[in-house]
Amino acid sequence: MGEFVSQAMARLPASLEMPEPLTALFGWVEQHGDVLTGADGTLYGGLSSDWSVGTWLELHGGDLADMEILAKHWFGAPSELIVDRLWVFARTGNDGSMAALWRDDAGEQHIVHLGSGSGSNMCGILATDPVDLLRLLAIGYEEICWGSQYAQEPASGREDWTPINQSFRDWVTSTYAVEIPRTGLELVPHAHELATDSYPDDPFVRFIDAVQDEAAAG
Repeated sequence: MGEFVSQAMARLPASLEMPEPLTALFGWVEQHGDVLTGADGTLYGGLSSDWSVGTWLELHGGDLADMEILAKHWFGAPSELIVDRLWVFARTGNDGSMAALWRDDAGEQHIVHLGSGSGSNMCGILATDPVDLLRLLAIGYEEICWGSQYAQEPASGREDWTPINQSFRDWVTSTYAVEIPRTGLELVPHAHELATDSYPDDPFVRFIDAVQDEAAAG
């Protein structure tokens, strides 16, 4: 197990389990992507050392301090209401949007998206099968935080960026014997937007509402 994977595993709350595809993603990035060390010693990883190729993603694995900040500024709630059920493991956009593991009321884990609010407003379940997150990353969107783009195939139209990260896509398809869909909508049929959707069928959004209500009542 490499250092990048070890850091992520060490920061994972004991109440959650690291799905094998997510562990494999951290491992692939350590071997084939780009891992840098931040000023505080935290390791950050991307899918490619060439930022002009494929999807931008910043893997890191949040620690307790990160979760306390998230609880205060995103949920407006004490951290104890979320730390045993939610773990941010990546930034999905330069606007500050995030992907996280989340455990629902029945104990099932999902990968969820939390839009920054200052850019992306997409919020809800991204994937229940972690392999579907890898497939989404392999489609070729510049960032996966913009659900409004999921109905279309990624297209560059630019000379300084190529949508497909072929080495990552080849790893996903060969490792998990899956195909990569043409659009994100095939994997995420309800890319909910905060403040514009009622999203009654998304349990993660209902969880957010419940936490915020509990914090307000307290």
